[in-house]
Amino acid sequence: MPRYKFACTGCAVQVIVSRSLSDSNDIGCEECGEPMKKALTVPHINAQTRPEHTHVGEVTEQFIEDSRVALEKQKEDVKEINYEPS
Repeated sequence: MPRYKFACTGCAVQVIVSRSLSDSNDIGCEECGEPMKKALTVPHINAQTRPEHTHVGEVTEQFIEDSRVALEKQKEDVKEINYEPS
C-alpha cells in the first residue's frame, strides 16, 4: 500500500500514512484537530528499475550530459537559420 506524507495546516506536524488510492484524503491532525494536506515529497527510485551495476549518480550525470549536448545542437541549429528575434 502506498505511503503518503501529510502536513497539518494548523501546527505543521507531519505524519506518514499508508493509504489506498481509493481512500479519502480527509485527515485530521491528532495534535490540534485541524485538517491535514498531502505534502510534496521526492519520489522514491526503486533500485530494480535501474540497469545493473549503475549508480543513481551515473544515471544523473548521463542525463545531464545528454541534455547539454541536445541544447548545444539546438543552439547550432538556430545559428544556421540566422534567427533574428523580433
